[in-house]
Amino acid sequence: GQGVWLRLTRLGPNSVEQKPDMEHPVVERYLHGWLKECAPKGVTCVQDLLTIHRLDRAPSVPSTVSARNQRLIRSFLQRYKRYLRMKLYQKTLEPLYNRLF
Repeated sequence: GQGVWLRLTRLGPNSVEQKPDMEHPVVERYLHGWLKECAPKGVTCVQDLLTIHRLDRAPSVPSTVSARNQRLIRSFLQRYKRYLRMKLYQKTLEPLYNRLF
């Protein structure tokens, strides 16, 4: 008879992106400005802002920021969202993978 093959790829620690660095002064200023001016209720620190849903609704980068720094901030937001998604996939799929094998 014919069989069906399924290839599973494990999302190990090496396949998950490294946590993006938020230590750049421009990124720090943007995040602290976001926290001070328009943070949702219950958010008391920058780390609380960095969730997938909140990053989707992040305030636009002020036009007073140089074009280079705007790209830097947008790049950080995209990379951090991708990092959170990969962590979520790993957290969700790892127990399933472990049960199978």
